[in-house]
Amino acid sequence: MIWTVHQLSLTDRELAELADLVAERVRGDGHRSSRAAETTGTGTLLTADELAEILGVPTGWIYRQSRARTIPTVKLGRYYRYRLEAIERWIVEREQAA
Repeated sequence: MIWTVHQLSLTDRELAELADLVAERVRGDGHRSSRAAETTGTGTLLTADELAEILGVPTGWIYRQSRARTIPTVKLGRYYRYRLEAIERWIVEREQAA
């Protein structure tokens, strides 16, 4: 059976712990991190605040683009995360289209 985060009724803290466990499993190194930006075997995950700072835009703009599905987004329950490598490719695509 496959469970969604909503069906599990997790608290914010439990969801954060679950995200850490998943990141640990993906890395396979047994190391747990409490940092918002995780480096995993599949890339670096950033928070909206971190991405906004990198791109020099307001955090609200990042969330609006995520909801509109115009920016590559990883959705973890109610949380949005952004894979740095996917964002970099997205920017290159935008530059080439312009």
